[in-house]
Amino acid sequence: MCVVLLLSSCGKVRNYSIYGYAPNDGDTIVLAFSSNGTELERVASCVVRNGKFSFNGDVEGCKIGYIYNSNGGMCSLFFIEPGCIEMQVDSLSCRAWGTYFNDLNNSVKDSIDHYVAALEEIEEQFCSQALDVAEMVGLGCRGYNVQNGVIAFLRRTVN
Repeated sequence: MCVVLLLSSCGKVRNYSIYGYAPNDGDTIVLAFSSNGTELERVASCVVRNGKFSFNGDVEGCKIGYIYNSNGGMCSLFFIEPGCIEMQVDSLSCRAWGTYFNDLNNSVKDSIDHYVAALEEIEEQFCSQALDVAEMVGLGCRGYNVQNGVIAFLRRTVN
C-alpha cells in the first residue's frame, strides 16, 4: 500500500501562484519556461499595476522559470514550484522567495555574495599594503590596478 501511495504522488500537477512587485506601472512582465535549456517558451504575461503583478498556474514538480520585461529589460531565473512564490523585480534582477528551492537558491546566492565581498576586501587590503611597500622601496608609485588577479603599479611621471 505504501508503494501505491508513493507512486500516486509522483508526477502530480499542483498549483503555483506568483505575486510580484515591480517599480514601473504599465510594464509587461513575461513568464517563460525553458523546455530544452536554450529556448524560452512564453507561458503568460501581465501588466504591472500599482507596483504589483501576479501569475497562477499548474506545475508538475519544479521547473526553472524566467521572468523578463517585454521591453527588453531584465531576464532572471527562478524556480517555479507548487506554492506561493513572492518576487521583487527591478531593472537589473529579480529575487523570488517563499518556496523551498527559491529560498535555498537565495541562501546560496547570499553566501556567495558574502564571500565575494570578503575576497574583495582582502584584495583591497593587500593592494594597499603592496602600494605602501612599493613606496617604501622608492618605486614612486601613485596607485595600482588589479586585473585578472595581477597587480600593476602605476608609476609617477617625472618631468
